This record gives sequence, structure tokens and C-alpha cells, in this order.
Amino acid sequence: MILKIDELGVNRTLIEGKTISIGRKGSGSDVQIDNASVSRHHADVMLQDGKAMISDAGSTNGVLVNGVKLEAGKWYLVGSNDNVTLQNYVLKFADAKPNATSSPETSNTGDLNKRFKDLLALKLPIKIGRLSTNDIPLPDALPDDKIVGRLHAEITYRDGNYYIEDLDSKNGTYVNEIRIPPRQPRMIDKADTILIHLHYFSLEDGYRDLRNEVAIRAEGIGKKYPSGFVGLQPLSIEVEFKQIVALMGPSGCGKSTLLKTLNGDSPATSGDVFIHGLSLRKNYHLLKKKIGYVPQDDIIHKELTVARTLYLAAKLRLPDGTSEAAIQQKISEVLKDLNFDEDDGDIINKVVGGLSGGQRKRICIAVELLSQPTILFLDEPTSPLDPETIEKFLISLANLARKGTTIVMVTHKPEDLNYADKVIFLAAKGYLVHDGSKAKLLEKFKVDNIIKVYTQCGDTKGQPFDVRYYVPPKGASTQRNPPKEMAADKQNSLWLQFYWLTVRYLNIKFNDKDNLYLLLAQPIIIGGLVAIIFPKIMPQVLFMMSVSAIWFGVSNSSKEIVGEFAIYKRERMYNLNIHMYVLSKWAVLSLIALVQVLIFVTIVQLRFHSDENLGAFIPNTGYMFMISSAATLFGLFLSAFFDNTEKVLTVVPIALMPQIMLAGIVTPFQKLAVVIISYFTFGRWGTEGLMRLQKNVIKEELPPGSKHFVLPPRNEIHFYYNKELKEKGEAIVTLFNGMDKNVLAVFILATIMYTATYISLKRKDTI
Repeated sequence: MILKIDELGVNRTLIEGKTISIGRKGSGSDVQIDNASVSRHHADVMLQDGKAMISDAGSTNGVLVNGVKLEAGKWYLVGSNDNVTLQNYVLKFADAKPNATSSPETSNTGDLNKRFKDLLALKLPIKIGRLSTNDIPLPDALPDDKIVGRLHAEITYRDGNYYIEDLDSKNGTYVNEIRIPPRQPRMIDKADTILIHLHYFSLEDGYRDLRNEVAIRAEGIGKKYPSGFVGLQPLSIEVEFKQIVALMGPSGCGKSTLLKTLNGDSPATSGDVFIHGLSLRKNYHLLKKKIGYVPQDDIIHKELTVARTLYLAAKLRLPDGTSEAAIQQKISEVLKDLNFDEDDGDIINKVVGGLSGGQRKRICIAVELLSQPTILFLDEPTSPLDPETIEKFLISLANLARKGTTIVMVTHKPEDLNYADKVIFLAAKGYLVHDGSKAKLLEKFKVDNIIKVYTQCGDTKGQPFDVRYYVPPKGASTQRNPPKEMAADKQNSLWLQFYWLTVRYLNIKFNDKDNLYLLLAQPIIIGGLVAIIFPKIMPQVLFMMSVSAIWFGVSNSSKEIVGEFAIYKRERMYNLNIHMYVLSKWAVLSLIALVQVLIFVTIVQLRFHSDENLGAFIPNTGYMFMISSAATLFGLFLSAFFDNTEKVLTVVPIALMPQIMLAGIVTPFQKLAVVIISYFTFGRWGTEGLMRLQKNVIKEELPPGSKHFVLPPRNEIHFYYNKELKEKGEAIVTLFNGMDKNVLAVFILATIMYTATYISLKRKDTI
């Protein structure tokens, strides 16, 4: 049924259960009339059981049906033969071609395609969005899946042309794979394609739900590393919607490489990958939240409980504003989908580090399922599992596939094929030899079990397999270099991401009590040694305070990024902001450093409280904390730069040696080049700054040979290290003399370390 007001050029389709309001211009009503005699909310029209209904909303001048004024607040049935007037405007009701009575909840793609084309033919405005009251309600859009907006976009027809307008949606509307600005209508024609998440619209082709089409299509993809090594020979494959695919082959054949090229972790150097018909390279920002990926390494923190792990993952992945009830419901759903039952005990309250290998793997998958991915990539998920657990695990994967998740898993276990719909088999050196059923794989190699296929496809004697089995790619592959930048994306609130990252990291650090106790023992041990060894406040004491502050910062942070890089990389592929990640680490580690510094300075103050040279507690604590906090960024840089913990542990002592050697206490500087190098160390500025904060007490009456320490005057402290240079009149030495220069230098070094950390992490982006 269509509502027409010829005087206004209004043509609105009535949808079952949806109310259309009529009111004065500027009132916000669905149909607005520029007439002062019309009330702000004059009337409502709706479709009920396929019939048009109208109600006076309490207007001043009323609504007339066949000359009779309606009673306000009551609904009246009207038809195409009724004379309905609102002031001087005639409301006409006519049958429409679209099947307006179909329920949006039960509409399938074919229904929506027909409806979309019918609405286009009638040149009617078409509202598209998540709510069922839209003209095109997008299917399977759950209340907590807010990628599609409640009222996302609108297509209108005017002046002989169609226009698409994004209604300020969070995740955008794309025309020809380019995001259009919100609230700015864009003219479209038959050649244009419109994308709203995985929903495709075209004036010529109509509507298609891309989720129900081919899940993955790879065209001529290959992988060649900068060293010249070929990890993957050119190949083409297709994975249908809801399939479970086993990716198999002998060790080193490129199984994990292929998996990573398909999900964007390590893009192919030639060819292209299409997810639901969309190029992964060009549309990563659209597709990444519908791709689940569990690598071989765990992507969860072992220090947290399962409940806390899933809750914080939900806070970081689900849209801002998702209710607590919706989060708990989602957690319950994913645990149920993965067959966690009484055999797993009270799994929700267990610490991840105490779970079995199979349970941890399923919790990793549970984290991915929170965002409702349509495709799930698993790298050897059954490797750590025993036969009984494998059976339960594979049954849970089969359940996920039936519910609409396509699964691609790397495996080397023949029994996994009992649950696979197809097999992709690679031979040595990255050659594709099979893409089809298990039965056809055995038939192709003329063997009775898959173990014999491994034998024929291996490279144990240095000779390649029979190249006749190679399946060449369909179409030509185009050589190209992978992009270095991640595609731009309109993310959730960055401050909320920072908040939840910080909360999670605090939970991790405080749950790891043994390590926390060791960290707090450091200032007690080092501070105690200082108290025992040194009789008075002297440069060596201040040097030890400076070096200790640097040690606290670097040792606390140097393993924090590299130790969880698998987690970082997966979250970065999804939506992690590098700045928020680094800042959350820095905030928590600085808090720990503050406690360490407080303990250390307290010991020093208690030991030397009677020393007339000793500076005040607060300045000493504040400056030592500033050094430690800046050194924390130094440690984070080392952790981000190197790719494994062993390398970091090897480099940390090397990185700390210049802080000691160039602090100026081991020996005075006599060369300008050494002075300039020392300006790039925290040890130099830390020691000098602490010396400036102590009291200057000059006791010229001390007898010759006295061991009582005398601090130089503050204006001479900078030259304490550079006696020879001062006499030579070196300008650079004089230029950096002053406490303000100390603070500025530490700030500059901290900024350099932060920038280097960001660049190191950014360089590890793949797509």
C-alpha cells in the first residue's frame, strides 16, 4: 500500500507495523508540510494486516475522512476509495507492487531483492538499515551486531536521477568501494555498486547478501619473500559458504603461509583474495571484523580467568554501548557453541594458565566468535589435543559451520578429514595439488590412505614431487608488492579502548603475584645495598639512584610486547590502535615504577636523613620517577623492535652499559664527542639532575686529606663531568647547564623512545 499526497509530491510505501507520522515542517515528522495550519504532530498512518489505517494525533484542525472529522487518538480503516483530507491536502491510498506484508524477520535474500527492485521501479524513497521498520531491513542483523546502522542509508529519486545518502552511520556506506561522506547525497547510476557491510546493492542487479555467496576466492595468489624464497606457488581456490576446509600437506609446504595470505596476516605478493566477493586488499576495513583467526600461539593471556578474558575481549571488540546483559549473553552463547559442558567443570572461573591445551584452544576461538565472524581461520587447532578432545572439538566446529561460519583449518591429522567438506592439499615448495573431496584426492594419487599422499608430495630426497599433479591457477596472476599501511577505519572510542586495555593489563600484572613480588623486591635489595655500602650522600649514591631508576623502567617493560606479540598482532588486525596499546602499557608500568621508586627513595631518606647534603623526599622521588617512567619507554622500544624474548634479554645489558659508562661518574669527560653522546643517555641526565636536587654544603675548613664529601655548587654541577672542557671554553657544555635543561632532555629522550616504539610496531603491520 502506498500513501500519496500529490500536492507535495509524496509517495511513501506503507510497511506492516511501521507508523508514518505527518506534521508541520521542522517538526521532525516523516512527512512534513510547510503550512502553519498543520500541527507539529498532526496525524499517523500505518499498515495493519495489509490495510491502511489513519489516526488523528491530537491536531488542532483535525483529519477528515469522507467529510467526517476523526476522533483524536483512535485508528480508522481507510481504503483507495475514501476521501481523506488534512487541511487542503488530499491523502490517497493505493495498492503497491511490492510485497509489503512480508515480515522482515523472515525475508530471505530473494524477497529483499524483489522488494528492492519494485521500490526502485516505483521511484520511492528506500530506507536501509538494521531495524525491521526500514523499507529494506537487512537480514540477520542481531541487536548486538551493530556494524549495520539502525537507519543506515537512504536511496531517493529526484529530477530523473537516483541518489544514495549515508545517514551518518558509524561504519559507512561505500559506492564503488569508496566511502561516501555522511549526509551528502551522491548520484548513482546502473554501473555503480553500493556496499553496506556485506550487503550489495545495484540499480541494475538489485540486492545480494554477500555472506551467502562464495566465502573465499583466491585468484592466482603467490608468495615470494624479499630473499627470493618462494613460499607459495601461484594457485587459485574457492571455499563455499558454511564449508569446513582442511588445509593439508607435508611439513614446510606452505600451509600456514596460505592461511595467512587468505586472512590478511601476510598478504600474497601476487594475485588477489576475495572474501564474500570483495577484494581483501581494497576492503580490509569492511571485512576484518568478519574474519576470525586463531594462530598456532595462544591469543589469550594466561594470567586472567576465562570470565575476565572473554569479558574484556568483548569490551574491546564489540561496539561501544553494548549492554552488560548482551555481553554476558554473547559469552554464554559462544561457550555453548563450543560444547563447554559439565565435563569442563566450572570453566568460567578457571585461570587460563591452568586449562588444558584443548580448553585453551577453544577459549581462543571463543574470543574470535564474540564478534560473530562469517569466516574462521584456524592454524593447527587439533595439534595439542588428545583423541577424545579432538572429537569434541571437531563436533563443535561442525555446529559452527551449520550455523553459518565457514571454517578453514590447517591440520596434519587424517582423522580431522571426517568432519571436513573438502581438502586443499599442498606439496613441497608450495605447489597446490588438490582442491576437492578426500575421495578424489585418494583417487588422484591412486592410494588407499592419505598418509601415502604425504609420501608422494614430500621432498625428503631433495627432489620435487611429480609436477603433473600441480593444479595451475585460473587466470594470470599480477605481481605486486603488499601495502604497508592498514586500511583506514572508523573505530570505536579510542579512549574507551585505552581504558579497557589498561584495565586488562592491570588485571594481568596483579594476577601474576609472583612476578609482582619480585619487582617490588628489587628496590628493597638495591636500596638496602646502597644504605650499607655508602656512608654519606655522594655522587656515587646519586649515580646508583639514577641507574636503579633506569633499571626499574627497562627491566619492567622490555619483555611486555614481544612476550605477547601473537595477541598484539591478532588484535591489531581486528581494531587495535597502536597509540592506545603503547600508552596503556606505559601507564601501568609507570605505576609499578612509581611504587618501586617510592620504596627506594624511602630507604635512602631513612639511611641518610642526618646528612646535611640530602635533598627533600618529594623532589628526589619525582625526578627519579621521571627517569624511570622515561626508561620504561626505552624498554618498550626494545620489546617492540626485536621479534623474540631471547634477543631482548641479550640486548638489555648492552643497552644499559652506555647508561653507566656515560653517566660521568666512572670518569670525567675530556672529549666533546663523548659529551655529546652522553646527552643521549638517561644515565647522564638522571645523575646530574639528582645532584642538583641535593643541598650544597661547602666546608672549606675541612683539613687536607679529609674523606668528608663536598658537593659542588649547583651552577658548577654540569662542569663536574667536564672539567677539561670548561677550561677550553666549549660553548655546548655551558649551553646545557641548568635543571630546566635536565628536565627538557629527559622529555626529549622519552619522546624519541615513544616514537621509535610506534614506528617499530607500525612496520610490523601487514595489510
